[in-house]
Amino acid sequence: MATYDTESYAVAEFLANTMTTINNNYAKKIKSACFENATALTTASFGAITTIESSAFSGCTALTTVTLPSTLTAIASTAFNGCSNLTINIDLPSDTISGAPWGATNATINWRQLP
Repeated sequence: MATYDTESYAVAEFLANTMTTINNNYAKKIKSACFENATALTTASFGAITTIESSAFSGCTALTTVTLPSTLTAIASTAFNGCSNLTINIDLPSDTISGAPWGATNATINWRQLP
């Protein structure tokens, strides 16, 4: 299993087919199709993301858990297309970002307002 604490998603795009876990506290934006069809990816956690663009995780069929920070302001409507049985944990009050589940099917969204 490969685990990466990436600082640059330009590098991560090349690793997308072998990555199983992402733990990132630096990146501010996940570009369109950045992890598209990264079929080995199971979990992703971000600490500073503000934007997730279209199809960023599209086709990540093994993805089961994504954790997103309170800095998040936008998720494209197709960001999680093709992801099923996904749990998305967001450190924001309920429905702060519209469009949930952003293309995912059978998704659970946990809005977790932090103190």
